[in-house]
Amino acid sequence: MPFLPISSYFYSQKKYKAIHKCIHAIAILFITTTGFIYAHCFHFPDDGIFEFKEIIGSDYTSAELLGYKSNKPITITINNSKGIKLSVPLVSPSNYPPFIFVFKFDNAC
Repeated sequence: MPFLPISSYFYSQKKYKAIHKCIHAIAILFITTTGFIYAHCFHFPDDGIFEFKEIIGSDYTSAELLGYKSNKPITITINNSKGIKLSVPLVSPSNYPPFIFVFKFDNAC
């Protein structure tokens, strides 16, 4: 899958630090000055598992899929040396956000 470039708009914003790396399901990571990490994913894996090898978590790390409407929980697996895995349950398409999947991480780096 090809690399998706980040617009120069994001580089000019002082509140965002852009990290552009390819991840399992092509993603672009943004770290805000408030400490949250946002991962914008452009593809939903067939198995529902998103791997973020560049994000380091702890026991206090939380993650949410913005716009996710299902009551089924998203499972987070933290492997300090290999990053974070999120397992998103396969539910009705109406329960997912349209077009892009944005994850918000707290207490991660």
